[in-house]
Amino acid sequence: MRTRRREFVLGACGIAGIGKIEAAGATRKLNLGNADIEFSLQARTGEPLQLTSLRNRGAGFNWAGAGKPGADQKVTVSKQINRSEFQVDYDVKSGLSQSQRFRLAADLPVFECFGEFRNATAQSVPKVTELDCIQIPLRADLGPLQVHCVSRDTYMVQRLPVGDTLVLEGGGWNSPKYCGLLVLEAMDSRQLLFTGIQWERGWRYQLKRTGGVILLELVLGDFESTVAAGESLAAPTVFFGVGAGDPDNAFRLAQRYLGTLAPKALANWPWVAYDIWGTEISGVEQAILSEVEAAHDLGVELFYIDASWYKGSSKKGTGDWGCGLGNYEEDREKFPRGLANISDAVHARGMKFGLWIGPNIVDSRLIGNTVPREWIAQLDGKDRVLTIREWESPCHQVCLGSTAYVTFLKQTLPKLVREFRLDWLKWDNSGIPGIPGKCNRPDHGHQAGDGSYRALLGQYEVYRHLHREFPDLVLEQCGYGSRMDYGLIDTIRANWLSDASFPSKHVRQNALAGSYVFPNSYNGAWIVKDPEIDKTTDPDVLDSIYRSRMMGLFGFGTLTGKLSERVSLYSKPVLEAARRNIPVYKKYRHLLHEDVYHLFPPAGSPEGWQAVQFANRDGSESVIFCFRSGSPQTSIRLSVNALRPSSQYTITNAKNEVKTVQGSQLLREGLIVSLNKPEMSDVIFVKTTTSAQPGGRARSARETPRSG
Repeated sequence: MRTRRREFVLGACGIAGIGKIEAAGATRKLNLGNADIEFSLQARTGEPLQLTSLRNRGAGFNWAGAGKPGADQKVTVSKQINRSEFQVDYDVKSGLSQSQRFRLAADLPVFECFGEFRNATAQSVPKVTELDCIQIPLRADLGPLQVHCVSRDTYMVQRLPVGDTLVLEGGGWNSPKYCGLLVLEAMDSRQLLFTGIQWERGWRYQLKRTGGVILLELVLGDFESTVAAGESLAAPTVFFGVGAGDPDNAFRLAQRYLGTLAPKALANWPWVAYDIWGTEISGVEQAILSEVEAAHDLGVELFYIDASWYKGSSKKGTGDWGCGLGNYEEDREKFPRGLANISDAVHARGMKFGLWIGPNIVDSRLIGNTVPREWIAQLDGKDRVLTIREWESPCHQVCLGSTAYVTFLKQTLPKLVREFRLDWLKWDNSGIPGIPGKCNRPDHGHQAGDGSYRALLGQYEVYRHLHREFPDLVLEQCGYGSRMDYGLIDTIRANWLSDASFPSKHVRQNALAGSYVFPNSYNGAWIVKDPEIDKTTDPDVLDSIYRSRMMGLFGFGTLTGKLSERVSLYSKPVLEAARRNIPVYKKYRHLLHEDVYHLFPPAGSPEGWQAVQFANRDGSESVIFCFRSGSPQTSIRLSVNALRPSSQYTITNAKNEVKTVQGSQLLREGLIVSLNKPEMSDVIFVKTTTSAQPGGRARSARETPRSG
């Protein structure tokens, strides 16, 4: 029988078990707050918790409804740890105990919730199938509501109306689910409540009208676990924040919060990258060494070898990257002088060096020898197998919920980093036959129903182990099921958005939609040998092709593992476009981790144009990308944001046309951009020429009335 434990209000990160029960009737006011937000609870021992305030202080707007989250939860201990943190412990009817901690983010209208549920009884608790991360009662009189969210597989920004009930899910395997950042808009008041959730595994965001309130719930499901005596379960950390006005404001605030968790910034980030791999029988080593020189000549800063560098890799030239996968030794047939020699050549040219790994599947022929059979994922006694007709061998899924396999990766991957002096490691989850870690074999250290849950924890464990050992190592996440996962934000610096690397309009749409969720300095897109670059010599069109990939982490790639795709073989016009655009990219790339203003929806304006602005928070500098796409309209007016009204700004476009404009005028009138033919684009730099007056601040165009 399926059991639902609604009393489990959990978060990631372990917290100590409950303390001594306080005297009956003891009441505490628990409060987190700064100039922008107030979050307050009333904790009365022996009674359910009461939400008293979830307030946008700047607007004087309170989201809190007169309801009791977690009605079955009885407070046993509550304490205000300091001004920015408090903790509540519970002892629920079943004898299960739980701790929940709330913490305020510094200088932001955001708080986070994390904790653990623990079975403090002497008996097991069977078949726990859902864990409530948090429940928040909201006012029932908020008026019409809609949720702004990003679908994960198609990268579409959606606005979904809220009726009596709205349910959104994330973490499904390669299916049209949602990224873990959602913005609830109270449309009449223009107030925003944004929610972020870790884990690309089976979460559910739910709004429902009940008991005179709108109950906002975040639930972790898609697993089943029996909790033994003395054991605990963790659920995702969640964060909440408030804002007002354009929903874009909420997405920006969420990204500012994520910036407080991210690894330290590296010099000249994001780097210009070149991702190359070859599955031919001969000439791979020499071709790659030749590309090192070609890459350096173009201004590439990171050179890394993708799949098929490992012993037994494919030599048929078909792009079969599963062949030999599971070996962590270099292929000395393909690379007679070894990968260390290539690493040395790359570093000698002042570039960074990296490798690709695919830890979730292995070549089936390696099982029982290189790969212990005990690591293989099984469902109901049957191995999880991936069969691709063009490949030399099937591949088996390996279970990251297996303690032994996680230990192997934690020992093996650091050796790769040291042996080949890696600056970058790309972790690819591609090719998994089904939901990652959906394994129910009994000898892995996970339970029959929580293999996927434990597999994600295993992946996090390996990432964090690598990041602790090599804090400057760039970890790139690629592939479902951890794409755009906030649980990785403290360890990764790069996120591969999609293998759909053309046409350019689609790449732009992916980049623009992805920029709502992650800073675009994380989000990668490559120039690859595709029909677009083969069919045009028009410099304006080629510039747009490059700029479509240059709104985030930019690079070149050989997508299908064939040396005929390598960059040095591009046509002269395509290489000239690279030499024109890469120096421009390096002038603005530092802005790609700053605030983003979506001037039109990712799919484009009603006129068919696409535009976005990346801006310093102090209003001193920004860059605007504008694409005419296929629009018949030759000019358009763009709003300009993040400006100081009292400052003067120099406006410079890609043709080095320069003019000087007062910030107040730009905020009021915007910019008129003209592009005389379809598929043209422009890159516009906006930079202060004078300092702001004392007390000045950057403003959005939406804060300044426009003239008629």
